[in-house]
Amino acid sequence: MKLDLLKEHYFFELNRKQYLEGALAFPAAVLTGLGGVVFTMAQSFTYYLNPLTMFFLVFLAGAVASLVVAFVYIVRACHRSTYQLAPASNDLLAHMKKLREYYRAKEYYRSIEHLDAKAEKDFEEGMMEKYAEATTVNKEKNDSKAGYLYRVNLSLISATLFLAFCAGPYFANIKTNPREPQRVEIVNINENRIR
Repeated sequence: MKLDLLKEHYFFELNRKQYLEGALAFPAAVLTGLGGVVFTMAQSFTYYLNPLTMFFLVFLAGAVASLVVAFVYIVRACHRSTYQLAPASNDLLAHMKKLREYYRAKEYYRSIEHLDAKAEKDFEEGMMEKYAEATTVNKEKNDSKAGYLYRVNLSLISATLFLAFCAGPYFANIKTNPREPQRVEIVNINENRIR
């Protein structure tokens, strides 16, 4: 396998990491919006001991449970994952220098070009192992994050469905419960002034 192919896989997984992190923003916004809807519906509903209230509470509890599950999965997806990175350039140069020195000291009777070619071959094989190892670790992290993102989306869809089922009892409750009249008092401002 060529080093260039391993580098492509490595950078593909790093780009995938950035995509997955950016993809979490939309579900987080949807979670916040749905949470606001649930809170508003729960606050403005007039609760009675009747089947309409029971249906509403069951569907509302399903929506809340789905939102809690979605929140847990978002936290798990955002949880700090340690990705492996390729070695720094200074480390690579130092390693190459050590390999050359090693081969020159070990096989002093061969030509410098031959020894440097041997060092470069070992260096490339070592780099291939580093890229392969980093790519494997990063792929596992990305697969896990993608799985959590999928579960977040499923939870948000179920929360939306539960809220859709809540809408019927909610609007029926609003329609059947007239609002209480508000008491209004008119005060003459001129009578309260000091002369």
